[in-house]
Amino acid sequence: MKNTNIIKVISISLITLIILSIVGYSYAYFSLEIESTGKDVIMSTADLRLIYKDDTELKLVDAMPGDSVSKVITVNNVGTKSATYSLYWGNLINTIENFELHVTLECKSYINYGETNQTESGTCDKIYRAVPISNTVTTGNIKKNISIEPGITQEYTVTIKFDNKNYSQDDNINKTFTGKIGIEEYTAPEEVNCTFDGELTQGAEYVNGQYTYRYKQENALKYDLSTKTSVETWTEISADGWGVQLTDRTSTVPVTSEVCTYINDKPVVSMSNMFYNSPATIINVSNFDTSNVTNMSSMFYNTKASTLDVSNFDTSNVTNMSGMFYNTKASTLDVSSFDTSNVTDMSSMFSSASNLVTIYASDKFVTDNVTSSTDMFYGASNLIGGNGTKYNKSNVDKTYARIDGGIALPGYFTLKTN
Repeated sequence: MKNTNIIKVISISLITLIILSIVGYSYAYFSLEIESTGKDVIMSTADLRLIYKDDTELKLVDAMPGDSVSKVITVNNVGTKSATYSLYWGNLINTIENFELHVTLECKSYINYGETNQTESGTCDKIYRAVPISNTVTTGNIKKNISIEPGITQEYTVTIKFDNKNYSQDDNINKTFTGKIGIEEYTAPEEVNCTFDGELTQGAEYVNGQYTYRYKQENALKYDLSTKTSVETWTEISADGWGVQLTDRTSTVPVTSEVCTYINDKPVVSMSNMFYNSPATIINVSNFDTSNVTNMSSMFYNTKASTLDVSNFDTSNVTNMSGMFYNTKASTLDVSSFDTSNVTDMSSMFSSASNLVTIYASDKFVTDNVTSSTDMFYGASNLIGGNGTKYNKSNVDKTYARIDGGIALPGYFTLKTN
């Protein structure tokens, strides 16, 4: 890092990519219109307008850790209906590893934007994300489901920063980042209604694609004293609904099947152990409708998938998240959609997740009703707080965490003792 003869260059290009239609309209996408007025570039659809001020390209030349560059973009809803949209990376090429490159979008919401009587109105969340390396990109991966009311303009100050770490960063010298920030219509997960032809009695089994369901049962782990191992078993539940698990626990085939929301009008209520020990390196859960689920314990326990897109999950009815991401191989988890107000058990939720570096959450990630959180982060040795404190047994055992201010960063956790 001290050799001044080494050229350090990061080229950062943020170019607009917009395909957006208003929620509730049946037609497809509007055509893109581009208007240049001096240094401002205005790109608009019929109902939303995205404005980049100054040049569309951002660069850091001969960059050193700690350098940053910023610009302002705005989203203006000029239509008559509320809308929801997602921001994502398009055509991303990023080889800067170790999550050393981040994007921050500071947001303010206004009415009469740009006029003398411009007034802040409504809420607009700050977004903080590591810029993913190229092979981990997923749709809507900056932020999904952003709401904007008619007549409102949301102003984002976008900052790209090459983080200054307390270790050697020579491996990222001369690497390049290019990408587009795109905006697209947000589409909520759709209900999937399935039909079972058999008799609806407790324990009735329904196999559909890659998933097996049991009526009024869920998959659970039982500890076998004779073998001193945990064994999977179906157990009875009182809820009038279904439990679900993978049909083939040993398959390495990518998991891409739809999951039922209802079977014979009875909801799927338990995803306990759903992907337990799955060796599949691709597990697509991005379109799951989880609005009826109450149990997600050990859902991704010891899974091998390197990315898990749970950013659409509706967890408002979930009460049990114990072991949910135990020993996950994912490096980041976006749980910013998680409403944990009814959760009582978060024990071992992120335990042994040694690859996990960053958790993105919001102020809905609360622990008000949590009664069990032992070992919540135990063994997640790479999860480092913004203050440099590692989460480990000595300071996390028998603790639980609250996210401060909706900021999605390790280090914004406030650890408390049960």
